[in-house]
Amino acid sequence: MTHDELLADINKKILLSEHTIYPVFMQALRAVVELHEPDHSGLCGWCTCKDCTHMVSYPCKTIQKIEAELA
Repeated sequence: MTHDELLADINKKILLSEHTIYPVFMQALRAVVELHEPDHSGLCGWCTCKDCTHMVSYPCKTIQKIEAELA
């Protein structure tokens, strides 16, 4: 799933929710996903250390876990 597809899926779940507290949690989850947007080289912008050689490809473990739980 691409970053944009994941955000769209979360947005849909927020809009379809009938519970009052559920959208708040989904909006928080959406904020986390936004932080993990891949950069131009396909690396996770949040998980990649800019000052060293530690590179994390998108989807990182955080995004993989979010996708698995939303499936």
